[in-house]
Amino acid sequence: MDTRLANPSPTVGSETATRLTDLRPGCRARLLAAHLERDDLALLHALGLAERSSFRLCKAGDPWIIQVRGTRIGLSQHVAELLQVEMDDGAGSPADDHLG
Repeated sequence: MDTRLANPSPTVGSETATRLTDLRPGCRARLLAAHLERDDLALLHALGLAERSSFRLCKAGDPWIIQVRGTRIGLSQHVAELLQVEMDDGAGSPADDHLG
């Protein structure tokens, strides 16, 4: 079990899925699913967070702050609870690391 997960979720298909809210700051993950209204989903896509997007969790708690490429996005607790992700230790690029 990855010790950076607060509460790991069961395996879904061939991937281990968990909620964004189960991650700890510094974790890298990929978005698997967003159980959101169409308008909210469109907004996240416009900000760069789409299915399979890699991101890093910068801050846990309300607001949850994630970094997608060079952009930080603040998410409410409610939205963060509806995002299903998988751990991705290789996500991101070295160029993103200086923004941390």
